[in-house]
Amino acid sequence: MKKYILSFFIETGAGLLLTERWLMGALTITRIIVMDMANIFPCSMPWKKPVKHVLST
Repeated sequence: MKKYILSFFIETGAGLLLTERWLMGALTITRIIVMDMANIFPCSMPWKKPVKHVLST
């Protein structure tokens, strides 16, 4: 029983780490896309600075 619980915790921990890494990757990609869009359309994006601020925190 102990072995089962231990393996469950290890698997769950690994899954959480992978999910966190995936989320961080998705956030980074979103940030890059937003930055590119802000650079391409600077006039049509008055919210450029707030978005940068929100993403950087």
